[in-house]
Amino acid sequence: MVAFSTDTSPLPKTKKSLQLGNYGTLMSSQEMPEEYWTPLKLPPEKRVTSSRSDLTSVATDNLSELLDETIAEEQTTIDRVFAFLGFTANPFSSYADDVCNNKASDMRLSMLSNISAAYNAVSISMALDIMQDLYETTSKDKSLCSSALIAGMIVGQLAGGAIGDILGRHMAMAVVMSLQIVGALITACAIQSSFSIYAFIAIWRLILGIGCGGVYPLAATITAESNDDTKDGGKAVALTFSMQGIGYLLPPILTALLARFVPLRLLWRIILGFGAIPGLWLMVLRLKNQIARTNSQVYKSKRNMLTNAREVPVNVLEAIYVEPDLFRKMIGTGGCWFLFDVLFYGNVLFQPIVLSAAFGQAETVQRGAIDSAVVSLLALPGYFASIIAMGHQSPRFIQSQGFLMMAILYGSIGVFFQHLSRHKFALVLLYGGTFFFSNYGPNATTYVLPSLTFSSSCRSTLNGICAACGKAGALIGSMVFVFAASKFGEDIVLLACAVVSLIGMVVTICCVSETVIHDEQIKKPEVRMRVVISEPSLLDYFETA
Repeated sequence: MVAFSTDTSPLPKTKKSLQLGNYGTLMSSQEMPEEYWTPLKLPPEKRVTSSRSDLTSVATDNLSELLDETIAEEQTTIDRVFAFLGFTANPFSSYADDVCNNKASDMRLSMLSNISAAYNAVSISMALDIMQDLYETTSKDKSLCSSALIAGMIVGQLAGGAIGDILGRHMAMAVVMSLQIVGALITACAIQSSFSIYAFIAIWRLILGIGCGGVYPLAATITAESNDDTKDGGKAVALTFSMQGIGYLLPPILTALLARFVPLRLLWRIILGFGAIPGLWLMVLRLKNQIARTNSQVYKSKRNMLTNAREVPVNVLEAIYVEPDLFRKMIGTGGCWFLFDVLFYGNVLFQPIVLSAAFGQAETVQRGAIDSAVVSLLALPGYFASIIAMGHQSPRFIQSQGFLMMAILYGSIGVFFQHLSRHKFALVLLYGGTFFFSNYGPNATTYVLPSLTFSSSCRSTLNGICAACGKAGALIGSMVFVFAASKFGEDIVLLACAVVSLIGMVVTICCVSETVIHDEQIKKPEVRMRVVISEPSLLDYFETA
C-alpha cells in the first residue's frame, strides 16, 4: 500500500502550500506518521488496500475536498470579487509558488502601468482648464499640448512594441515607464520665461506620450503571456485594460478634492506631477523588496527563477513576414481599432453639449472637475461587463455587438439631436449607453485581441502597430469631424459615427476569428531565433517566500 508525500514533515494545511504537486513521491503506509492520515480523513480500517490505484484515488479525492474547505475558509473579499468577475483564481495571489509569484507581479506591473498611461493622457485637460486663469492661453496653445501627447503615443506604440520583441517585455516596460515618470515630473515643474510655458509643456508631453504609448502593447502582451496557460487569459487582459477607466477617473477626482484647498498656481502642477506616482510606487516596492530577497536564504533560487531565457527573432521583420494570415489579422485588429477611434470622437464632440444640457455651465474649476468625473463614472460599468463576459462570450461577439449597439445609439442621438437637450434623462441615458457599449465592446476587445491573435515572435511589435492605428484614427476623426460639425452640424457627424460603427461590425465578423488560437497552434515557417536573458527590471516587484 502507498500514499503520496514529499518528506516526513507534517502535512501542510495552508492555502499557500496545499497543492497536489507537494505529494508527488511515494511512501509505504508503515512509514507514514499518524499526522499524515488526520488531514486526509482516512480512518484506520481504510488505510490498508491491495491496490495502489485505489489508495491514490481515495487520497486524491480527500485532498481535493480538503483543498476546497481550506480555500473556502481563507477566501478573502478580493477573492470573492474576482470570483464574481468569473476568474477561476485570484490573479494577485502571489504565494511562495514561483509561477503564482510571476503572474501576480506581471498583473501588478501591467495594471499600474495602464493606470499611469490613462492618467497622463487626460490630466492635461484638467491642468489647461486651470492654467487659462493664470496664463495667457490661446486655442493654439491647448491644441499644441494635446496634439504633442497623441503624436508621442503613436511613436511609443510602434517603438515600445518593437523593443518588447527585441529586448524583452519587462526591459521595454521599464524604459517606457521611466519616460512617463520623467515626463510627468518635468511638466509639473514648467516655468514661464522667454520660452512659452505651453511650448515647454508640449515638448515634454511628447516624451511623456512616448512612454504612455509604449504601455499599450507591452501591458497587454505581458498579461496575455503570463496567463496563456489558464482559462483566464483573455479575462486577465480585459482586467488590465479596465484600469484605464480608473486612470481616466483619477484626474477629475483629484482636481475636485484639491480645488478648494490648494492654490490654482500649485494645483495644476500637482495634477500633472501625480502621473509619476504609479511608476515611482513600483520602483519603491521593488527596491524595498530587493533587500529582503538579497538577505533571504532562498534569494539565489528565486533569482534564478526570475531570470528567464527567452527566444526572440534575429529579425522581427522576418517574423512578421512569415506570420500566417497576416493581412486578415491586421484588418481585424488594427483596422477595427482605427475605425473605433475614428467614431469614438463623436463622444468627445458630444460631451460638452451633454454636460451643459444636463448639469448646466461649469462656473468653477471644482464644478468642471465633478462634471468630468460623472462622465468617467458612466464608462466604468462597461469595463467590468467586458471582464465578466470575456470567457463566456468570444471577443468577436463582444466587439460586433458593441459596434451594433453603438450604431443604434449614435443613430438615435443623431436623429433626435434637436429634441434631446430638452429631455435631460434621455440625453444622459443615451450618452451613457455609448460609453457602456464601447467599453463592453470594441474599446476593450481592440485592446485584447492583438495580444491573443499574433504569434509570440512578433506579438509585441504587431500589437504596437494596431495601437498606433487606433491613435491615427483618433487624429483623423478629430480633424474630419471638427470640420464636418462646423459645416454640416453635430447631428450629421453623429449619424456618420453610426455608419462607421456598422462598418466596424462587418469588418469584425469577416476578419476576426471566433476562437482564440494559441501560439503553439499557429503554423508558420521557422525563423532565425536568438536567446535573450531577461532579468527582472526596476519595476518588477516579486514577493519573497
